[in-house]
Amino acid sequence: MMRDRRIVVTGGAGFIGSNIARALCEENEVTVIDNLSTGRRENLANIEERVRFVRGDINDLNILKRELESVDDPLTTNRNNIDGTLSVLVAARDCGVKRMVFASSSSVYGDTPELAMRESFTPKPLSPLCSHEAGGRAVLQGLPRSLRSGDGGSPVLQRLRAWPGSTL
Repeated sequence: MMRDRRIVVTGGAGFIGSNIARALCEENEVTVIDNLSTGRRENLANIEERVRFVRGDINDLNILKRELESVDDPLTTNRNNIDGTLSVLVAARDCGVKRMVFASSSSVYGDTPELAMRESFTPKPLSPLCSHEAGGRAVLQGLPRSLRSGDGGSPVLQRLRAWPGSTL
């Protein structure tokens, strides 16, 4: 049996795919990709908390590339995204910057149909980059007063979301 792997199950909301996801999700990080053309979300009902569901077509290369992406050098990636965010905040403080905007993708909340995202949503990152964006949020929220912007205010956190048919 496979353990501690990152596994993508295409067609994972179908009968066979959902059973494969069920068998693998106990000891692995499982992502299910399904466009629900023949699969059913109900097939994942008893494992929804243990798998990440992405509604998408296997012919969509952008979805496949995003879900199959791996971080070859997680230490460098973390240093660039998490430590880099903290470095920007320290420099902003030291230079008296009044306000900083931290922009991040709404994809940190997963593949949700809700258009009105709220920071109170539980992060369910769609990729390693989104995990780091969620980590950047944690850095911002945990700032001691000495690292807040020049006026003592908190940095502004802005989540970006592309609307269907739009581009950023």
